[in-house]
Amino acid sequence: MPVKKHRTGRRAAALGLSLVLALPCAGCEAFLPEEPPAQDTAADTAAAPGAKKEPGYFGLAWDSSEPVSPVTSRTQVNHLLIEALYEGLFELGPDFEPVPVLCESFEGGGLNWTFTLKEGVTFWSGEPLTASDVAACWKVAMQSESSPYHARFADVADISADGNRVSVTLKTPNAQLPRLLDVPVCRAGTANDAFADGTGPFRAVEENGRWQLRSNENWHGGKVTAFDTVTLVNAAHSEALSAGFGTGDISVSRMQGVTARRGGAVNICQTRTTSLHYLGLNHEHGALSQPVVRQALGLLIQRDALCASQLQNCADPAALPVNPQPAPAQDAQDAQDAVDPAGMLRAAGFEDTNGDGVLDYIPPPTPWYTPYWHEAFAPSILVNSGNAYKVAAAQQIAATLQAAGIGATVNAVPYEEYVKALERGKFDMYYGETLLTADFDLRPLVSEGGALNYGGYADEAFEAAMAAYRAGGDAAAYYAAFSEAVPVLPLAFGRAQVVTRAGLLANFAPLPHQLFAGVEDWEAR
Repeated sequence: MPVKKHRTGRRAAALGLSLVLALPCAGCEAFLPEEPPAQDTAADTAAAPGAKKEPGYFGLAWDSSEPVSPVTSRTQVNHLLIEALYEGLFELGPDFEPVPVLCESFEGGGLNWTFTLKEGVTFWSGEPLTASDVAACWKVAMQSESSPYHARFADVADISADGNRVSVTLKTPNAQLPRLLDVPVCRAGTANDAFADGTGPFRAVEENGRWQLRSNENWHGGKVTAFDTVTLVNAAHSEALSAGFGTGDISVSRMQGVTARRGGAVNICQTRTTSLHYLGLNHEHGALSQPVVRQALGLLIQRDALCASQLQNCADPAALPVNPQPAPAQDAQDAQDAVDPAGMLRAAGFEDTNGDGVLDYIPPPTPWYTPYWHEAFAPSILVNSGNAYKVAAAQQIAATLQAAGIGATVNAVPYEEYVKALERGKFDMYYGETLLTADFDLRPLVSEGGALNYGGYADEAFEAAMAAYRAGGDAAAYYAAFSEAVPVLPLAFGRAQVVTRAGLLANFAPLPHQLFAGVEDWEAR
């Protein structure tokens, strides 16, 4: 049985940040093992054909209950507006590679970085973009725990501005820092306005007491010709968002659960995310404390089948904690295919000693006693019962393990009990999902003292490999170290779903954190 452990300070953080996990594609980070059950944000009825709009109509949802400020807004509905109105130094490409936007050049790679801003960029107000504006936004995100971008700056020691250059000093080296800097920027001093001053392809305009978006004629990225005006539709909650999309008032949104089967009423585009589905492990469980056992479990799990069935083709299989998965060399792939996980377990002393079809093992010795009896290897998978497809996924994993002689079971409990069990270490394995930062920082899950290290994992060699990789070391060496240690069992990375009205746009190609990427090439149909 797992050893009972008490952890403090995590429960409030998990519950307080649960809302953020509902934003898998909004550029936010929340290190959580699971989200509480929530109402569907969009039912299939949202895909039903609505009233036909005039040619050239384009509408976006807007929650007017808070100012639209890029680094402090926490309203899910307004994140699409933020993508239309504001830009960061970088945007992330389809594979999360950083692409310069407001950044002309940068230098660094260890603790010290300097970013030079693109010349000639102005805000809608006509004021020039300065390094001080960028530094002010970053400092707000760094200092405010309520900012959706706060996790990006966890390792930042100092931010300073000088002319058109922004300097960042880190606490620990991170060669992937530019991946974290697609943080949207506004003009300093305007964060409390109804719409903070931005540099994006659209600008906010108030006429006769009504707000709308207009194309930004001075946008440095080109000219937006598809839509001159964007209608803002007040939708302060998910039901209003779904209804507005169904009537055609809202033209595009990020929604889950919408299908395109109703007469082609919608177009659906999926993008990659950093949302990792994984099995967390209790490393004080006798069998799971052995790396060879964790390796064998990782080889047994049928990730492709899991994504195609229970995850409904809305996820990409992942054996490593990075998205997309690195392309393996053919000889490495052949070597992996040749591995026999059942043989690995037999070599580690696992055998069916009583003919019941379940592998048994002798628990490892402790400082207090040396066991001489066999125990059945029958780990339980803890899962939040409020999420039906994750329960089904856990059941499918358990069935796969059972076929290999491992007596796996599923323990589906309400979210509150799920969190308590994690905090107290009362689990063997658990099905979790967490939104990693775009540098795929795994430390909250696997570092000693990490906020999500519920399983008590600690390994100095793997910590060193992880630190070397973050400092710019060889990625292949890090992946090899992960595959050897297996601190958690990655399953898949979820995909986000962008839904548009059918026949609305040509050349629409959203990026993971930027729906309006390439807006200068959009064509209205």
